[in-house]
Amino acid sequence: MAKPERKPKQDLDQLLCALFDEKQLRQFIATRYGEIAPALSDSMTRADVAHAFVMNAEAHGVIDGEFFDALVSVRERRAAEIDELRGRWPLRWPARRPADSAAPVQSRMIGRADDLKVLVEQLTVQSSRAIAVLGPPGIGKTLLTEEALRQPMVVAKYGPRRYRARLDAANNAHEAIGAIGEALGFSPDAGIEQVIAHTLQEGPTLLILDGADRACDNDRSGIGSLCSSYCDIEGLTLVLSHRGERQPPGPTWELLRLEPLSTERSNELFWKIAGRPPVPLPPVLVDACAGVPLVISLLAHAMGGASPEFLARAWNEKRSKLLKRDGGDTQATNWILAMEASINSERMTSSPKAGRLLRLLATLPNGISERELATISPLWSKTNMAAQVLSDVGLAVFKDRRITMLAPVRAYVEDTYAPPRKDLDDLTTYYHLLVTDYARKIGKTDHREAVARLGPEMANVDECLCRELTTGDRPCQKKAVAAVLLYAKFMLSTGRLRPSPLEAALRCAGEVLKDEHCALHCRMNLGQIKVMTSHPEAAIEQYTDALRSAEKQRLVWEQAECRLQLGRMQGLQGHHTAGNEHLRRAIELFERCHNMEGVELAWRALVGPKPVYDPDDREMDEVLEGARKARNHRLEALALMWIGNAAYDRGMYRRAESEYAKALALYEAIGPAGTQADCTLALAKSQLKQKKYGDARRNADASHAHYCSSGSRAGEAEALCSLASIDKAEDERDRAKTRLERALKIWEELGNPTKIAVIHGQLVWVDSDRRSHHFEKSHKALAVMPKHDLDPYASQILSRSWRVLAAKAPFIGVMALIVAVVVLVVRAL
Repeated sequence: MAKPERKPKQDLDQLLCALFDEKQLRQFIATRYGEIAPALSDSMTRADVAHAFVMNAEAHGVIDGEFFDALVSVRERRAAEIDELRGRWPLRWPARRPADSAAPVQSRMIGRADDLKVLVEQLTVQSSRAIAVLGPPGIGKTLLTEEALRQPMVVAKYGPRRYRARLDAANNAHEAIGAIGEALGFSPDAGIEQVIAHTLQEGPTLLILDGADRACDNDRSGIGSLCSSYCDIEGLTLVLSHRGERQPPGPTWELLRLEPLSTERSNELFWKIAGRPPVPLPPVLVDACAGVPLVISLLAHAMGGASPEFLARAWNEKRSKLLKRDGGDTQATNWILAMEASINSERMTSSPKAGRLLRLLATLPNGISERELATISPLWSKTNMAAQVLSDVGLAVFKDRRITMLAPVRAYVEDTYAPPRKDLDDLTTYYHLLVTDYARKIGKTDHREAVARLGPEMANVDECLCRELTTGDRPCQKKAVAAVLLYAKFMLSTGRLRPSPLEAALRCAGEVLKDEHCALHCRMNLGQIKVMTSHPEAAIEQYTDALRSAEKQRLVWEQAECRLQLGRMQGLQGHHTAGNEHLRRAIELFERCHNMEGVELAWRALVGPKPVYDPDDREMDEVLEGARKARNHRLEALALMWIGNAAYDRGMYRRAESEYAKALALYEAIGPAGTQADCTLALAKSQLKQKKYGDARRNADASHAHYCSSGSRAGEAEALCSLASIDKAEDERDRAKTRLERALKIWEELGNPTKIAVIHGQLVWVDSDRRSHHFEKSHKALAVMPKHDLDPYASQILSRSWRVLAAKAPFIGVMALIVAVVVLVVRAL
């Protein structure tokens, strides 16, 4: 193709001479283009100055739209003449703009090293022809492609022929061509397509089309044809970034899907942007960030000089209103614009059912499966297309066969777009029935089915029940309180503790419904949750209030249960006299209502608070003898376990093994019971102490299987710790590390700081690469431990951790020991 004629250059020479005299022309050049001004001698005429400047300016590529705008700004009366020449000015040839002019943005690339490595390899080693970078809004597609342009391997292969075109504003293929031409340095004149094609053929070229989702949605066939034609050019590599999961049109793309950052990387990026030393973020903020870099950036800027806790409270109040940054109104600084761009896209507006599903999903933190949607209402019997649309535009993702939304997306949609009332009513009815049907199965033969069905739905159940308790009418609130009490049974039996529905039910029952009986049971369940999460003071407060209410209503079983828990908690805090009084009173009350299981539990707690057991304790013998006379095999088995515990605590492991074996034989005779797994695990521990590793492993595995089948998360974690101890004893450190990490996740989920501290203390010895990390984590967990739990664990963990740290850095180790001693003394006082 012939190059454009150069006559407009002569016209520009003449125009400059007509617009300026010699002094004005020299001043215009020096003021606006001094950095590239040619050498101009005093002897040169005005025409020579104009010609030299035009030649030099064209070589530097600065005669563009801005140049002609500058002429108009100083000679407005001649604007028509200037614009006429602007329209005839030739396209620049070749493109002048190098793609690597911007500085790298490494600080915002945290957590994307693996993705960057994959993309660079595709661009250089694999020589891929068409690569599509996909992901939800704000996930970092633009930053990733920008960074790839600057990588040494990419620079070495493509040199200056690396271009990046922004297609955010392009609605179709024609506008996309204009944006590509601008990226290559050309003016949007006629024949731009041929010029672009010719330029892309001149050597190995990398062309990145960023933000092509709008153009793809509006003109899918046009964009597909354009991309296919570019991929036919020899030596050209095409990269296209597209919002959502839908594969772009055109050639066969190699897909690179960006996932949300991990919690650790999210925390690192947050504090890097905030410019402050990193500390763990509150769970509310971790959930709000959802691993989306744009949201992390906006929240980090929103925090300013405040604390993370203050930002967490602000998020609970303002939510998506925080996701906007001063200094511009673009999708990179305003999350609302990014959301609206997806919500108002062609794909969404052409599918009304997708918009309705979007509003419904915003009320479901854990998403929902298509099968469940069809169960909720016939309206959702065929939602595969609507769900696919949400995925295509990046508003939802498919995960484990469920369609769900990232937390910041859900927050914005929930704040802005309310679902129809009928959809909410259908949802409430569905989850009420789900809780009622499956919570009743807990502890029965179909227990595992209930756990498998209700477990994944807990976040949705919480949201639904809390909304109904606060916004529903009186009949609906009564039904919601009843559902929460059934739900609490499921939570307590499986260790999946979520107090928010119970707290909402307590407020509703006590303040709105004036139902003292339901309020009493809400308090008792909340107290049990506090017990299981090692918060004895809060548990005592809840059970004390519940006991007053039970005595007022003359409810015998409720009084017995409250006294049983109060006796346990006061015993753990060292108040044995008051605790034993509660427990003996609980035994009397349980006997009055013929609840033998309660009697057994109260006896077990009565002999349990003693710091060191005596194997010959007459009280234990009395319980054992009474159980045998009454032929109460369960109580007999419990008494044998108590005696085994006493022997174990005194180092008499052979006797402990014998007593545990007798108890286990009784449990096997009377049928499965929850305590049977505890007995099997205790037997494994006593065998481990005697180095009977094979027997210990077999019993620990059996207890682990039982806990898993019954859905007991706490028991599962205990069994994993015991198995890890056996692995460690047999020098299987990698396997022990894996088991301890699994147990740690469970205790973190259950929120038990005591167990978290213990496991980090154990990991110090099996995870040599991260000893300092576990040392710090154990100290953080100790800092929030209840006082009654601190002393026995603190001395063990701190002393072990100190020895490990001192081996690497004696000075730091000594300082750590001093701090530990001070902490122990202060807390003891």
